Amino acid sequence: MLTSRCSHFTRKLCTKPELTPLPRNYDARYVESRWSDWWQSRAFFRPTSISDHSSDPKQSFTLLLPPPNVTGSLHLGHALTIAIEDAVIRWNKMEGRSVLWIPGLDHAGIATQVQVERELQRKELKTRHSLGRERFLERAEQWKEEKSKRIKSQIRRLGAAVDWDRLVFTLDDRIQDSVTEAFIRLHDKGMIHRQARLVNWCGQLQSTISDIEVVHREIERPIKLDVPGEKEPVEVGYLSHFAYPVVGSTSGAEIVVATTRLETMIGDSAVAVHPEDPRYLHLHGCRVQHPLLDITIPIILDTSVSQTLGTGAVKITPAHDYTDFQIGLKHNLARERVIDDSGRMISSHAEIHGLSRFQAHRTIENLLSAVNLWRGRTAHRTVIPVCSRSGDIIEPQLKEQWFLNCQPYAQRAIEAVRNGDLQILPEGFVKQWYHWLGGNNDWCLSRQLWWGQRIPAYWMQKDGVKHWVCARSEEEARRKFHVSTGELPSEVHQDNDVLDTWFTSSALPFIALGWPNETPDFKTHYPLSLMETGHDIIFFWVARMVFLGLALTDQLPFNKVLLHGLVCDKDGKKMSKSKGNVIDPMEVICDLAATPPAAEKTSGGTKAGIKRKFEFGSDALRLALCRYETQQHFINFDMKHVEDSSKFCNKIWQAFHLCSATWEKFPVDIRGAAIIPSNPINEWILTCLLDLTTKCNDAMTNLTLNEAANGIINFMYEHFCDVYLECTKAALKSGSDQEACREISATMAVCFDVFLRVSSLFMPNLSEELYQRLPSTSLESVCVAPFPKPAEIPVKPNPDLREDMELLLDISRAVKNLRPVYGLFKDRAPLYVVLLDESKVKRLDALKDALLAVSRSSEATLVANASMVPFDCAFDLTEGGVRVLIHLNERFDVQKEATILRTRRDKVVAASEQLQHEIDEMTPSERARHSGQKQKQLNGQLQRIMAITERIKQLDAVQSAKALKPDVIC
Repeated sequence: MLTSRCSHFTRKLCTKPELTPLPRNYDARYVESRWSDWWQSRAFFRPTSISDHSSDPKQSFTLLLPPPNVTGSLHLGHALTIAIEDAVIRWNKMEGRSVLWIPGLDHAGIATQVQVERELQRKELKTRHSLGRERFLERAEQWKEEKSKRIKSQIRRLGAAVDWDRLVFTLDDRIQDSVTEAFIRLHDKGMIHRQARLVNWCGQLQSTISDIEVVHREIERPIKLDVPGEKEPVEVGYLSHFAYPVVGSTSGAEIVVATTRLETMIGDSAVAVHPEDPRYLHLHGCRVQHPLLDITIPIILDTSVSQTLGTGAVKITPAHDYTDFQIGLKHNLARERVIDDSGRMISSHAEIHGLSRFQAHRTIENLLSAVNLWRGRTAHRTVIPVCSRSGDIIEPQLKEQWFLNCQPYAQRAIEAVRNGDLQILPEGFVKQWYHWLGGNNDWCLSRQLWWGQRIPAYWMQKDGVKHWVCARSEEEARRKFHVSTGELPSEVHQDNDVLDTWFTSSALPFIALGWPNETPDFKTHYPLSLMETGHDIIFFWVARMVFLGLALTDQLPFNKVLLHGLVCDKDGKKMSKSKGNVIDPMEVICDLAATPPAAEKTSGGTKAGIKRKFEFGSDALRLALCRYETQQHFINFDMKHVEDSSKFCNKIWQAFHLCSATWEKFPVDIRGAAIIPSNPINEWILTCLLDLTTKCNDAMTNLTLNEAANGIINFMYEHFCDVYLECTKAALKSGSDQEACREISATMAVCFDVFLRVSSLFMPNLSEELYQRLPSTSLESVCVAPFPKPAEIPVKPNPDLREDMELLLDISRAVKNLRPVYGLFKDRAPLYVVLLDESKVKRLDALKDALLAVSRSSEATLVANASMVPFDCAFDLTEGGVRVLIHLNERFDVQKEATILRTRRDKVVAASEQLQHEIDEMTPSERARHSGQKQKQLNGQLQRIMAITERIKQLDAVQSAKALKPDVIC
């Protein structure tokens, strides 16, 4: 057994960070250096007492972090996974559940071995074979220690609330013991068997590889490819045509076949045609002469042969093609291996034997021409299987390997989703789940590697025949052999192959919790509450976890699966080093600083002599990632979104700074009696807070994290900062109404108390730093604070106030749109609003102070009759049809105003025509879902066009009269 032990983090005993005076400027380097060690020291995210929750699984929540490979460092996909899962863990903790988030590391057999071999070759010009197995494994262990230390540090830097005491590495001794037990139990059940079958063979790696490590490269036209080990580029994208002479034909009859793999023709066992193909009815039961070998092969009939592809006749090479292998089994054909493990030919033909398979292709073409059986080649679209690790073209090889029969558990996995026991999100993957599992093949478990867990199988000879025994040790293998044969073996040999890494990682949901032992962790935390991972490994990992969970625990390993998309660059291109578009999350995240930042602004270019392109924090990165609709197939990541999130962190900091000054001047105790808002603006912001709380609870329950992340941004920017702080600034500055100021101070405290608890899901460091500074908070940490519920917000829904404030904000937006057009950047001009509804005039008049604040107007006149409005005004219309006018006085120019309105009308007309086209093009189902909203938008645009046209007519009339009359009304 390969012995490996993963060094765990030691929980540091550290005191709670000191609350120095709040720095004036936000600096992620400082804030994010303070809280992580303390959280770990306080064990906030360790499970609480098992006895407290063992009787109610709903009171515990367990998650397994998909273990990163120890091949290098984390990428953005890992950062996305951590951001999502950390938010989910923190939410469940705040919901009062006992949480456990298990971190892990994957030994990544092939990927790690390739990396270590490359390093050996680059630094020492050695191969693993020249080094020897034991010394190579020592080097691999050193590599793992170095990379795992970096990966664990990165996970910590991203703020992940994992339980480091339960860290697992897939080659830990305990994990290997458990995997051995799993293999033997499955073998004893008859689920694992040894058999000769076709596998994906990589000649460069000298190993079988899994389907996920095969890249299927589409070839649209003939091209030349560079293939490892070949001196010259290899031509692909052709169909080669050659003839098989029909045995016994006196007329020179032949059957022409077409193939993309001419080199395998020396291993052909038959030529197949469709039984109903009229071109070959006369050849049923005949045989053909092999063009280059002294053998004949049969013409067989098989309905899988396409009558329209090529000539309708295909060569069958069972030992080197998956389809041919199945046909060979059906027709009991010989399976002759003609390409060795290194990709060289095995043949009795002297001119072919020993050539590489691609050299043989060209040689066979020449040999066929020499015997007049070559019929040329044609361009052909095809797919080439390429090893993602080495770049070599995969060769299907017939190998005796260990296989797991997945079919019985695949069917149970289908039924689990169908009857609702297993939920897959997004639901669009359910159909793929049914399709893939419905045609699931046996799983090849053998890998011809050194780095990995040796297969617990031993062979001994009796009467010259190998006997295989699966056992936990060599001693147990000897005993089993003796029981089976009555003899004692003279020699015992363990299988040199290692297990597929996916086998180990697929057993982690229960092995990580102590299986096969009935440990307290296993009893309490299995099955997992959720499996969250990328959708690209739903079948290679998620499905296989379900298989092994059902097979070995007779339970689903989890009841819900959440799949996120693949992270691409902002243009939707896959990230790769060759394209130069890979973003290392650690290059995005800033270094840490132990002291508060200086008051002056610092440049973010160089830190400790290391040039950095970005200087954002992990909070900003996590928020940016969670703002995407992560359940879509692809996530087009734009660094600007991280920059925006960093600015948002600063916005929160500055808002808190302002509120802190208010709390000092007007002290509050948020633990006291509930606020009864007497001011409508206080009531309104609490209503917005109620909406935020409702939205975030629904979003986290439904695992639509982007809705919660975008909700906190909208609340802080659009409601709290842009409106509430502006509306309360004057009252606080005056301070004359002490009771009103205390109410504002208390409202600010409630808003930040709720906001920081919600934002801690995505920005834990910033949220903790500010939560600790809230007035009179009694809780030790935001991590253990309860997640806010709508019932705790001290306000009731007020539809009228909501409607009035929405109208007020619409008016404010219209004013903001008009200001740059007329150069009114600092001027506080008089504002006129025509509401055409006397009741709305009265209701909005109660909010006039707020309207003046958010629109930055010197005065506001609300009227129901347009006759009260001066003519010399800038004009616009809100989406709700309310006329908004800014008094320009001497700045007013009739001709300029008419020109501006005509341009604006043209834009609105174009937008309405586009909207009408979208409505016309809707399918019936789309029309049922969206037509009402679209039609409402269209009606608003048409109303706006009419109002603008009316205003233009008035301006034209005045311009024609060449006289401006101040008493002319709108």
